[in-house]
Formats: sequence, C-alpha cells, structure tokens
Amino acid sequence: MAVVSYAAVAAGSAPWAALFAVMHLAFRFTAPAKLDRETRAYWSSSIVSSVFGVIISLKCWSTMLAGGFWTSEDLYLSTPDSHECCYRYLGYLVADIFPLAYYGLVCRHKAWGGVELYMGHHVLSILAWALMGARGQLHAVAVGLLLVEATAPFTNTRWMLSTLGMTSGVGFMVNGVVMALSFFVLRVLMMGGMFVRYVVLLRAPFFALPPSTWAVVLGCYGFGYPLQLFWFSKIFKGVLKVLGITKPSAKKTK
Repeated sequence: MAVVSYAAVAAGSAPWAALFAVMHLAFRFTAPAKLDRETRAYWSSSIVSSVFGVIISLKCWSTMLAGGFWTSEDLYLSTPDSHECCYRYLGYLVADIFPLAYYGLVCRHKAWGGVELYMGHHVLSILAWALMGARGQLHAVAVGLLLVEATAPFTNTRWMLSTLGMTSGVGFMVNGVVMALSFFVLRVLMMGGMFVRYVVLLRAPFFALPPSTWAVVLGCYGFGYPLQLFWFSKIFKGVLKVLGITKPSAKKTK
C-alpha cells in the first residue's frame, strides 16, 4: 500500500484538471455554427468526455494487467500507475463539474438535462477516488471501474449524430449497437461483477477496511449502479427501434 497525502492527490490531479479545462474551451470552436451557446458547450463537453474515455480506459487496462489487479485479493495493492489513474479521473471530474454546474444548474438549458444526477455522480466520485487514491486502498476497484469510460465515445457520438440530424445512416446504427454492447459488458456485467467479487466474495477484508473507505465506495455503488441499469434499459430499447425490431410508440393527438 502506498499512502500519499491529500495535497499530493491534489497536486497530481491539477495538471489534468487544467488540461481538460483548456480542452473544454478549445473544442467549442468545433461545434456547428447553428447551435446556441449552451449546446456548443455541451458539444465541447462531449468531445472532452470521449477523449478522456480513450485516455483513461487504455491507461487503466494496462495498469490492471501490469499491476496484477485482476487476480490479486490484496485490497491494499497499489502502484504508481494506479495512483496516476486516480489523478487523471479526479482532474477530469474537477474540470467537468464547472460547466455542468453553470449550464445545468444556473442556465437550466435543455441540452444539460439530468444535471442533478450528474452532479451527484461527480461529487461522490471526487470523494471516493480522492480517498482511495490517498489511502492506497481498493485500487483494483478504483482503476477497474474506470474502464467503463470506454463507452463514452459511443454514447457521445450518438448524441452528436442526433444533433446533426444524421440518424438514418448505417454509421448511426453501427454506433448504436456497439454502444449498447460495450455498455452492457462494461457498465452492467463488469461493474456488477466487481461488486460481487470485492463486496460479497471478499467481504471479510472489504469490511475490515476503515469504515469511511467502504462506506463511500458502497455509497457510490448504491448511487451509480442502478443508474447504469436504468440507462442500459433505455439504450437497449433505442437499439431495438433503430434495428426495426420494435416500432416507435405512436404519439397521442389531442
């Protein structure tokens, strides 16, 4: 176990927060001119989310393999790379929470709908990953769960194609299928499997951790996993409609 100070966690996260904040501003210039200011900001946020998803999932995959996290039952196992994964995630969350709060809570723009859930997710995640990162505990969970970010490019691409009115092509259909499959494998099966492994099968060492550690992790799971199941149900229904397996519900008329 490598214990670091919270100041070290902040210092390790700060450069990533600065990088993603700059990206939030820069990618606004890639948004279509027809979009309003708030939707251009959401467009930028979607690109940043996709870039982060690629960066963090590749880093976490190599970290899980090199560090032996997939097979180890040592809940105090950590490596410099696993700490780095925590720093990158925290930096992204800090950079993302400001536009989320402004456009979602202050402006209340429709493009930023569901902001309360996302804010709750960000706040809980910052608390959990800062704690796990500093204490060097449950890094298999901290790093493994970040693999779910590999779905971000597909979910964001779906929104961007819809925004551009490009929902009838093969590309939209293929992206939707890949989005649903990756979401199911990573956010439903893998995330659920990690809960079973570390909280159920390894419950003795898990609950031997400091109560503040396991309570925060359980809180994140209790908040986040039902959301994954809810979102997947909506994604699955959408894919069935795109593939023509089910028909869209007829709209009621007055």
